[in-house]
Amino acid sequence: LAITQEAHYTYLDLLESIKIQPSTLILCDFNYPTIEWKTYSSSNMNAQRFLNFINANALDQLVDTPTRGENILDLLLTNMSSHCSSPTVSSSLVRSGHKAITLKVIISSDLHPGLRVKQKNFSKADYNLLRVGISSFTATIPSVGTSTNIQAYTKKLYEHLYSCMDSAIPDRTKSSFSRKSKPVWWTAA
Repeated sequence: LAITQEAHYTYLDLLESIKIQPSTLILCDFNYPTIEWKTYSSSNMNAQRFLNFINANALDQLVDTPTRGENILDLLLTNMSSHCSSPTVSSSLVRSGHKAITLKVIISSDLHPGLRVKQKNFSKADYNLLRVGISSFTATIPSVGTSTNIQAYTKKLYEHLYSCMDSAIPDRTKSSFSRKSKPVWWTAA
């Protein structure tokens, strides 16, 4: 499947609009066969822009074994590599030319005792202020087919939404993990 240059720019614009959080883990088939991962370089303009995104967000790419043919296409990007085991690349997935990637992420309150994380406190939100803020968004929707304008519009919309959330929903800090309260998905090893 060939991707058009315009679609590729839209994809990269979307990727660059993501707010990278302190503990980010991204696993995806990014499909950049021209990247030389030992030197983080490429002669391809789109791949170089992708590498700039990785560098600008201080992300590490952890997969060092080919995942499709001789290429490393399935990538694991993170800014918490000290909490991740080295990924294992195993045999191809059923009906896919890609290999499976296995990774262990270490989540423990022992790593950072007393670590506090910032979250939005939705129970104390001013939803009327949020409603007014969201409804105040004004921008002309760009014409169809102009991906640059659509991406600029989308970026403005996201920035406005985050601004509204920041003004209407207070932050709270809480312990990252406690022995009494673990995430719903948490299971004992």
